[in-house]
Amino acid sequence: SRLFHWSMTVAVFVLIVTGFFPVLGIQFDWVAIHWIAGLVFVGTIIFHIIHSIGWMEVRNIWISGADWAEFKQEVRHVMGTGEAPPKPGKYPVDQRLFHHMVALAGFGVLLTGLLMMVRVENAILARNPYLLSDSTWGLVYVIHGLSAVGLVGLIMAHVYFAVLPE
Repeated sequence: SRLFHWSMTVAVFVLIVTGFFPVLGIQFDWVAIHWIAGLVFVGTIIFHIIHSIGWMEVRNIWISGADWAEFKQEVRHVMGTGEAPPKPGKYPVDQRLFHHMVALAGFGVLLTGLLMMVRVENAILARNPYLLSDSTWGLVYVIHGLSAVGLVGLIMAHVYFAVLPE
């Protein structure tokens, strides 16, 4: 639904601004805004999962062996070395692959972000920066950062293809 899409859009935009602007040297009190937007992001993902399972056919988004053959045929067609594949069902395989990449990056930032909430003062979890060792926290931050950068790239591709669909 549009409300879900725009709620997630606002949450992700706020997360991008509060997550990347301090890295660029733009200083402001961003931590509270970031984790609150992160909780909105988590809420939109939970809504999406429940909505997908309850009201949609989840099998439409999964990729099977036949879909990989269709994907290879589509790539050959785009490269000019093969015929066009048959008309896809509701979601073409490239869109489903994109959805899976967004889900992977989204869960990467979601899970690590929730874990990182124990390192900052917040109204949800008691602060405990000693929950993990320093090296493990470093890994959590690396996964969070790589997932965030990946998600930003995927969002840029999503906006590009929405504006120029051909």
